[in-house]
Amino acid sequence: MLYLKGMIGQEILKTMNSLSKEEFEKYRETWKSEWYDHWRLLDIDFEAYMLMKGLTKQEYKNLNSEIWQNT
Repeated sequence: MLYLKGMIGQEILKTMNSLSKEEFEKYRETWKSEWYDHWRLLDIDFEAYMLMKGLTKQEYKNLNSEIWQNT
């Protein structure tokens, strides 16, 4: 986990606590565009991707349910 923290950077860790739905969707689009080249072989789904970015499981569930309720 220390390796991942070094990759993420402190500025991202600070902002993960206050993600808006729009920012969350932006991360989802980035993950989708990078999935085939970067995340497919590691079996990294979007939830794992966001947890590596510093979001807690509860924050992920809250943001994800907000987005799916509005569609």
